[in-house]
Amino acid sequence: MKRFLSASAALIAISLFSSAAARAAEENGYFELKKEIQQQRLTVSEIELISPLLKEYKNRSAGSGPVKEIIRESIDNNCRNECLKEAMRVMNRELARGKSPSEAKNTAANSMRANIREKRNRSSTEGRAARNSFEMNRGAADGLRP
Repeated sequence: MKRFLSASAALIAISLFSSAAARAAEENGYFELKKEIQQQRLTVSEIELISPLLKEYKNRSAGSGPVKEIIRESIDNNCRNECLKEAMRVMNRELARGKSPSEAKNTAANSMRANIREKRNRSSTEGRAARNSFEMNRGAADGLRP
């Protein structure tokens, strides 16, 4: 009985140690990825904003290449803060659906580009509406319109 208890205790200790070692390795991978990301042109607040999503990404055992690519592309397209956060969300969602990191990155990039186009179109439309309103008001002030 005594031998059984010490064998059980040893198995429990090994299990706890291996579990702690796995968590430490997981955390180390996240911190390495975060350090790599900090070398890109992100602000401290942007890094803090996406940190939980980076951790989720890294917990899926995904390589750092695709996530660095999506961050680089987002910076190049002036997709910052919430736009970047949304791209990271899409990437994690696609990984959860079983897509490869490369496929997830492509889906996130396509989503990001669509969001940027939509934002530009919305800005353009709002700008035209403001100009039209200004011209109508100017015409009314000049007595051209009732």
